[in-house]
Amino acid sequence: MLLHVTHETRYEYSPPVETAQHLAHLKPLATASQKLVSHKLSIEPSPAQRSEQADLYGNTRAFFALEATHDRLVVTAESVVETSQPVLSPAVARELPWEAVRERFRFRKDATFDAASEFVFPSPYVPRHDDFVAYARASFVPGRPAFDVAMDLTERMYADFAYDATAPRST
Repeated sequence: MLLHVTHETRYEYSPPVETAQHLAHLKPLATASQKLVSHKLSIEPSPAQRSEQADLYGNTRAFFALEATHDRLVVTAESVVETSQPVLSPAVARELPWEAVRERFRFRKDATFDAASEFVFPSPYVPRHDDFVAYARASFVPGRPAFDVAMDLTERMYADFAYDATAPRST
């Protein structure tokens, strides 16, 4: 299937902005099931500096800097991608037991690096806590597909917790 994707972001500034630096991730990633046919990133007003670089995951990040006073910014990405059936069918991925997913992230000498492994470690902002483990445990039934575990856990969290916009934030 051939897809034409247009993404436009518009900013209007009052008062005008003197200088600005931006980082955009708008170029689709080429994968085994998605081929990037074309991509164009348009920026108005035209930036004084512009560069592209791949991040850790292979995504293209576009940096651009505006060094003249401006009261609007329009960033438009136009891409054409050709998609095909994923190499690993969604049915197989949905049936993979959570224990098998866990094993993929265990350290093994000479194993291929998986960038998602960084999410296995505790966050400095949200350390591991026994209460979190106890809450999640109910979703991690032995042999249960990882997809079902994720859906169950997020549905339980949605049902059990309420967002409090007035809660104090730590900085």
